[in-house]
Amino acid sequence: MNDENPQERLYREMHEKYQAHYFDGPSLRYRERFIYKSMFQDIDLNGALVADLACGGGENSLALKRTFPSARSIGIDISAKAVAEFRRTTGGEGRVMDLTVFDPARLNVDTAMVVGGLHHCVIDLQQTLLNTPPWSGQAATS
Repeated sequence: MNDENPQERLYREMHEKYQAHYFDGPSLRYRERFIYKSMFQDIDLNGALVADLACGGGENSLALKRTFPSARSIGIDISAKAVAEFRRTTGGEGRVMDLTVFDPARLNVDTAMVVGGLHHCVIDLQQTLLNTPPWSGQAATS
């Protein structure tokens, strides 16, 4: 019996290709114009600790930091490769967790953001959404 998580294996194996094509110049410009601008409007995350769920290599946390210079983030991803790149890219803390089974009590953050990551949890999207912590902070999702 193989205990390997097929989702983790998939994202570990495709990490480099995913990073190269999902975070290229045009994709990042699109995110700036159509995602980050509206996601970060009317909130102030300066000084907040934000969980970057399905963090990938950390580009969304870099956008957070550009908009809110005193914000901090912690990257959460199913892929150890992605978490390692998140740490290198952002200098922040990263944790390997499967969002479909993750225990929100293990995080002590002000709020969370997920950008283009929920579709990675289709194996059990309902449980993923139920795992959303009862944060008192503001939600930043797209």
